Amino acid sequence: MHIIEAAAELVYRVEFNRFVVLLPELPVFVLAVGGYGFKASRHFFYAGNHVTLTRKSSRMDLQTVGTFFNTAWSVYDTALERNYMYHREIYAGVLDQLQTCPAGQYTLLDLGCGSAKTFAPVLAQHPPLRYVGVDLSATALAEAATWLRPHGFGVELHEGDLFDFIQQTPPASFDVVFAGFALHHLLKADKQTAFHHAHRTLKPGGFFLMPDAVRYEDETRDLYLERYVRNVQTTWTALSPPQMEAVIEHITGQDYPERPSTLARMAKEAGFSRSQELARFGHHATWRFDA
Repeated sequence: MHIIEAAAELVYRVEFNRFVVLLPELPVFVLAVGGYGFKASRHFFYAGNHVTLTRKSSRMDLQTVGTFFNTAWSVYDTALERNYMYHREIYAGVLDQLQTCPAGQYTLLDLGCGSAKTFAPVLAQHPPLRYVGVDLSATALAEAATWLRPHGFGVELHEGDLFDFIQQTPPASFDVVFAGFALHHLLKADKQTAFHHAHRTLKPGGFFLMPDAVRYEDETRDLYLERYVRNVQTTWTALSPPQMEAVIEHITGQDYPERPSTLARMAKEAGFSRSQELARFGHHATWRFDA
């Protein structure tokens, strides 16, 4: 048995068999017991016969998220079709927000656009002048093109890291910045940077619209994971056992949602004048931040 303590300024990536977990909470203790498993932040995962621990920067490994969606896109499609994450209700509210912009005249940046399968019908009802989507998954982007391009508005799709893309976007480029279920994969410092660049990227009077996984105010991340995984296990009944396993691995390894007060504070520090939670469905909430 051995214990390794991670230094406070670092994030560690733990790989064992086909599992990958990033550990940002500090101090972090990784406990390896007899080669059969490890314990991190009070979550136990079965493992194989060796565990490798390597230092990473404080940046979340978004490539790991992209790999999940490239290899398990059918799982996400099932979640959309069965409305497990309340996309229907959430995107009805998104349409209401977009309708505050003149149809055919606003520009929109979609960070982590995925397949845009749910967003495309919304945009068809209230089209932008120009839509720019960015995502790590080539599989998702290929599907996004089929959903978006028939509607007649300008569409640009970019394969890459949303974090890098928004940092390189010129100031005052868009009327709306949209990030649907994307930022909860970032670590806290990177979320703050993303807020800063979203504000910088917006034109005066623009807004940042963010449907995402959001903790309740009194929840720790551990409690969020416990509750979310339990909900998946009891309600996502259309998934096969391997699909269920893949989803739970993704959630426990890549979900880092914030509390509402943290989101409001990040937005204020980035220069947004107003923050508002528009709707909440369990751990899924839509936020609007006005520049």
